[in-house]
Amino acid sequence: MLSIGVFLKYPEPGNVKTRLAISVGEEAAARTYERMVRQVLALVDTLAKERFAPHLFYDPKHEAEAYRELGPIVQWPLHPQSEGGLGDRLKKASLELSISGFPFAFIGTDCVDMKPAHFEGTFGALKQGADLVLGPATDGGYYLIALKQPRSELFEGIAWSTDTVTSQTLEKAKVAGLRVHLLEELEDIDDKAALDRHPELLDY
Repeated sequence: MLSIGVFLKYPEPGNVKTRLAISVGEEAAARTYERMVRQVLALVDTLAKERFAPHLFYDPKHEAEAYRELGPIVQWPLHPQSEGGLGDRLKKASLELSISGFPFAFIGTDCVDMKPAHFEGTFGALKQGADLVLGPATDGGYYLIALKQPRSELFEGIAWSTDTVTSQTLEKAKVAGLRVHLLEELEDIDDKAALDRHPELLDY
């Protein structure tokens, strides 16, 4: 079993895709983000079989029920994200998912190129001995991180939202002596150039 935690915000104009909004406007950016959210949630929901257990980690600025309108997640456990920066929230979420005793993965909704094979590959790598699986993004971050057990050091001292997130994480993994498996590099959609390469999401 692999628990999959999806981190997301509610698609409220001005609160999501702020870099994209500079080019297309806040309303269009929010609509695009909602399409991305629905696509990612639908993908993960198709995996909700014997080997995968999806969870939603939502921004508590909006009520939990508002998120159920965004996709086929009626049966998913919903968790409010904790306070603090992304590293703090990932550490807390790691502790929550590790209670089951199964390995766990976290993804966001910025990458719509993920396929079932990426999750199958993650699960397989962990079964075969990897301690950490990373899905590197072309912007230097990562679209997926998976672990066998909580490793708080991987979320501490990281310059989030920069092009060094993956490299810093890999360096911390090396220091900790973790066995690492890398998935293929995929693109996050954070700006107009990236969005233009995904015409199914265009809304401007």
